Amino acid sequence: PNGRWQLKDELKVRGQIQAIIGCEATVAGDVVVRILDGQSPVIRIERIEVKYSKFIIRHESERTLVLKDCRLWRQGCYEGLGGGDLFVEDVAGDPWILNHQRAWFRQLNPESSFHPKIIANQSQVWILGLKTEGDMPALVAQQSDIEICGAFIYANTRRPKYPLLILDHSSSLRMTFGESSFRKQPFRRIAMITSSPIPLQPLPDWKNFLGRLEQKNSSLMPLPSSRLLRRGEGSMHPLLIIPKHP
Repeated sequence: PNGRWQLKDELKVRGQIQAIIGCEATVAGDVVVRILDGQSPVIRIERIEVKYSKFIIRHESERTLVLKDCRLWRQGCYEGLGGGDLFVEDVAGDPWILNHQRAWFRQLNPESSFHPKIIANQSQVWILGLKTEGDMPALVAQQSDIEICGAFIYANTRRPKYPLLILDHSSSLRMTFGESSFRKQPFRRIAMITSSPIPLQPLPDWKNFLGRLEQKNSSLMPLPSSRLLRRGEGSMHPLLIIPKHP
């Protein structure tokens, strides 16, 4: 029911449980919500708000997980470990760590400035409606296929030091996005294509890793100079395609 709930350690979702409906409740405390095997083929988590606690959803099952109408701020969000499908609608929070799975997002709002927003490994990802803030990469992908339709990149901090997107040579990306920077400091580089191994966990030292990555063999895609639509100091890019390398 609605209210404020204090959780700690871990919460196991298994057996006959089909859904966790928060009724706009607020959750505090550091907890790992483990999605384990059970009778229902689909598990739903809806209408929960987490404020500044370490709240991690660890998807350890092949069952489908549906997350809807949640705010998961700010220290931990989702880890996919079991290969189950993921459906997300109207959720704020990050990072999203995807491993060997399919994921569909509609209206996703990650804003962390401490690590990449989406980390995909050997996964297929579809996103309809993405809004980001901060200066860290929106996406890090390894051996993955990504499609993003309608992204709003809000560069609202100092001039971003890192590329917006980091992919290895075996990933592909199709993306339409717009960018706004009212500080007049947009992302200078759209994407980095690299052959270096990419860590697949939210490292506490991501910024140093990204700095080392830029010094190794990689190719950069600079920000296009043409602007089709302006909003403040923003620009609209109709389509970005990074095909898989043979």
